[in-house]
Amino acid sequence: MHIGGGVTYIRGLCSVLRRGGCSVVVMSAGGPMAADVAQVCDGLYSVPVFAGFQRPWLRMFLRRKQIDIVNVHSFTQARVIAPVCAAEGVPLIVTMHNPPGPARSKEWEPIWQQAAAVMVMNECMLEFCQRAGIDPDKLFLTRLLLDWPEQSPSPPRRAKVLAYCSRLSGTKGQVAEAWLRGLARMADLRDARLLVVGGGWYARRVRRTAKDLGLSPEMVGSTPRASDLFREVDVLAGSGYVALEGLRAGCAVVGMGFKGCAGAVTLQSLSSCLGTNFGDHALSPLDCSPEVVARSLNEAVRLVETGEAHRVGEAARHHCSLDAVAHSLLSMVSAVADGRGVRQYSAPLLAAAPPF
Repeated sequence: MHIGGGVTYIRGLCSVLRRGGCSVVVMSAGGPMAADVAQVCDGLYSVPVFAGFQRPWLRMFLRRKQIDIVNVHSFTQARVIAPVCAAEGVPLIVTMHNPPGPARSKEWEPIWQQAAAVMVMNECMLEFCQRAGIDPDKLFLTRLLLDWPEQSPSPPRRAKVLAYCSRLSGTKGQVAEAWLRGLARMADLRDARLLVVGGGWYARRVRRTAKDLGLSPEMVGSTPRASDLFREVDVLAGSGYVALEGLRAGCAVVGMGFKGCAGAVTLQSLSSCLGTNFGDHALSPLDCSPEVVARSLNEAVRLVETGEAHRVGEAARHHCSLDAVAHSLLSMVSAVADGRGVRQYSAPLLAAAPPF
């Protein structure tokens, strides 16, 4: 229940399932997002699932709550509850949020074999799972999902506020530095307001890099409602849900994730950006040099100044709104409950193949 895209996905998933008539209970350790999740489910149990000694209790819980399907979102929980599901005859859906390394993939293998469905949210994760040897009939492709009402068009405007949003630790902190170096290559930032949204141990280094480049970004820190800030942002850099929430807010977006810079999100590049989770899940590194980042930021500025950013957001809504994904998700869940295959209910592959 900590701030991040995983919890945002679970909130959307709960909303879709309840809309379809399911009763949804969530079991997770506590955290700053717990109250938000509690609003969209039928019960939130603040119990971290982490050890085998919890299995007898979990077995009683499944029986008492008459659970029909269990959906796990991390290996830590999956390795504990998978044997319980097998013993109780409860089908298991595994949601893969990120590609695990080789050693962890080996540990996942028996759980993937047991699972009734393995759910992924972009083409690169689908490709990863296919390469890992998961039964194709179990693989289910959906999308990141957001409550996304139709928005009024944003008029063309000058791009005055540029922001980067992510946790500032490890690789994502280095990506924040790449964003700063790209900004330093842009022609005119004299009137621009710069924001870095997110916290972490790497923040001090980001400040130092900004100072060395002659830039003075506002360090906003970590906030559970970062998306509330995006309405005042013109150009937003980030990946995953940050990028998607930026598109919903009317921002022009530059995809910048674990694997590098996916470029400005345009009507032409939207498919590949969704396919790589806006740079997080590309199966090979993406160029994150200052020249590439600067070119991407300049392209995003053009999208704001021409008013095209709204059209890109509307195209993304077509793929990722709750309404867009509800039918296939609910069909998949029904298939699992009935013991049928799920592959046929997957979202269609996007026309533009992501860079593998």
